[in-house]
Amino acid sequence: MAAIEEPIVVGKRIFVGNLPFATTDEELKETFNGVGGLTSAVVTKVNGRSRGWGLVEFETPELAIQAITTLNETEVGGRRMVVREDRGVPKRENGQRPRRRFNNKNPNQKRTFRPKKEPRPVNSSGLQIVALNIPFSLTNEQFAQHFGNTNGFESAQVVIRKNGQSAGYGTVKFTSTEAALEASKSFHRTDIGGRTARVFIDRYA
Repeated sequence: MAAIEEPIVVGKRIFVGNLPFATTDEELKETFNGVGGLTSAVVTKVNGRSRGWGLVEFETPELAIQAITTLNETEVGGRRMVVREDRGVPKRENGQRPRRRFNNKNPNQKRTFRPKKEPRPVNSSGLQIVALNIPFSLTNEQFAQHFGNTNGFESAQVVIRKNGQSAGYGTVKFTSTEAALEASKSFHRTDIGGRTARVFIDRYA
């Protein structure tokens, strides 16, 4: 029996990988500007050279989810972007995080350390999940039917944009955190209306 994947939390910041190495911060910003609510877009560099990935942050987790849903695997500069939730600093193949390099030839060089950032507040009740990559034609009723027989199910809602069209994702509320967590595991990467849905605990609901 295949192992069930751990649920992934969606925040305001997303990871964008497989970028052309010539991509600039401004070009990355332009790529995601259409989603709306963009607060920052930065291509990660080492010694002035792109590492082929960047981080993009939005005003709300919902906008970040919309960016993942609409722009993942779209082509930029001849390459298909990988757009997903931010999981922190990527690790090397041996599982270790990259270390800072210092010039050992210069004994007068001082090591500088950045102050630790305060962790972002998690306001999640743990009662709601987010289902990404659902069909744009899926109605509220159809979406609710998909989760209706789940233990602790309370309600389901397809998210609608200002133009009245589906945003391609929806939210589902449960009566307990245990039920929501179980649903996030059970429905992650399952078929909803012919598309493989990605299901997470909603961090800000």
